[in-house]
Amino acid sequence: MKKQPEQTKATRQKLIDAFWSIYKIKDLNKIAIGEITKAAEFNRSTFYEYFLDIYDILFQIEDELLENIKTDMEITFSNGFPNSIQEFSLLCSRVFRKYDDRLFLLMGSSGDPKFKVKLQNIFLNIFKNIAGIYDKIPNYDYVIAFIYSAMIGLMEQWYENGKDLSEEKFVCMLQKLIATGVIGFSDIPLFIS
Repeated sequence: MKKQPEQTKATRQKLIDAFWSIYKIKDLNKIAIGEITKAAEFNRSTFYEYFLDIYDILFQIEDELLENIKTDMEITFSNGFPNSIQEFSLLCSRVFRKYDDRLFLLMGSSGDPKFKVKLQNIFLNIFKNIAGIYDKIPNYDYVIAFIYSAMIGLMEQWYENGKDLSEEKFVCMLQKLIATGVIGFSDIPLFIS
């Protein structure tokens, strides 16, 4: 007798939730399938109905997350590139904030390094295809890579700092750094005399 689709989806999600609860506190290579199934209250054979191994569950989660981010970014920027860097930064941070803990865990030191590359490629392709400015900006790939790297780096730091700044202050700082670089922060010595 086959399981109902709702039950199958719920079982898979329960295994994923159990994986996340363990992955938050343990390196991937130290997680055992038995831990996941025990936390999810299933047997090992149930795990294997949905996933090949620990890496497969992580890769499936990453793929789903990337697809969701891609869809959200496409919807967010469907009307083209925003009028200001501040609006651009705010819209991006809202998309990323939606996936908060999972996104930053995957991007962090215990995450898969390939995940960051895949996320950057999604980001670059969206702005290449949707923003409609690819042909208008010299060295577009470099400009977008710089904006992406700055934005992701700052968001990772903000997350690591426990989001110690309000979203408005964070976006304002992000906008200032993208627009003026570190020179915009005049109290930072850039050159040693």
